[in-house]
Amino acid sequence: MARKPTYRQLERRIKELEKEAGGRKQAEETLDSTHRKLRAVFDAIQENMNVVDLDFNLTDVNDVLIKAFGLPDKESVLGRKCFEVLKGRKDICPNCAVAEAYRTKGPVYRTSTAEDEISTGGRTFEIFAYPIIDGDGNLTGAVEFARDSTKHKQAEEALRKAHDKLEQRVKKRTAELSKANERLKREIEERKRVKDALRKREAALKIRTKELEEVNSALRVLLKQRDEDRTKLEENVLFNLKRLVLPYVEKMKKNSPKDKQRAYLSVLESNLNDIVSPFAVGLSSKYSDLTPTEIQTAHLVRDGKTTKEIAKLFNVSVATVESHRKSIRRKIGISKRKANLRSHLLSIQNR
Repeated sequence: MARKPTYRQLERRIKELEKEAGGRKQAEETLDSTHRKLRAVFDAIQENMNVVDLDFNLTDVNDVLIKAFGLPDKESVLGRKCFEVLKGRKDICPNCAVAEAYRTKGPVYRTSTAEDEISTGGRTFEIFAYPIIDGDGNLTGAVEFARDSTKHKQAEEALRKAHDKLEQRVKKRTAELSKANERLKREIEERKRVKDALRKREAALKIRTKELEEVNSALRVLLKQRDEDRTKLEENVLFNLKRLVLPYVEKMKKNSPKDKQRAYLSVLESNLNDIVSPFAVGLSSKYSDLTPTEIQTAHLVRDGKTTKEIAKLFNVSVATVESHRKSIRRKIGISKRKANLRSHLLSIQNR
């Protein structure tokens, strides 16, 4: 009499079965994922495809075939004979590529027949059939692939007609070329004369090019000398300005009894200093649409003057100075940002 399994044995067996079930479930999920991918690939192929069993029953078709033959859906054709669904026949089609693939157990290629073209609205196809053989070498079905070659056939016919027309044109053209050949012998002599003239012209151009290169060299020397002279002149102006003008402005500031006069002198000194700094040049060249008043306002803002102080110097209202400031912010591209105007102007000076 066989012994009954113990509780531990049963528990161990249950765990083994659970593990096997988990592995089987994972395998099923993997198989299902693979099947979905293959299904997507099958339907993505833009040619008519179908799969049949050994009895010529349709086991699968892709979306392109359904649309090409005006079929309602896949479910309505699966399990039915391929020749019945696709050709409206009651028996296997003559010259059937699938039947030949079953016979040879190898790939088969053929083109559609006149009967095929009737069932496909006059379209022609290249048909490929591939037998399906399992791992044991047994034939289980076939895949049939049909490529629409209607346009290709039409192109071949058009090419043939074009070839006939071309042949006629070639004959006509040959006669014309014979006459043209006679004219060409005369043109060759003329071309030789033109070639000699061009050769002489090329030699003259080389001489002229050399002369221009020498002139360019002289111009570069003159431009370099001009730049050096301009730099020297600028240095002299800046030196005299610092030595002969700014010291007196500083004395006038110290000896002026009125605040407004001292303010004007401060502005004058600031503007003179701008002459020796890149700010004035940088501001006017980078933002050429600034008005003279806006440039003056920008100078004062950069120097730390308040809106009230600027209004007093210009003898205008505070609202007018505020309008100048808004216009400056808009023209230098910071009107929609919270950037400080004075900080931005100082950054322009430092660039």
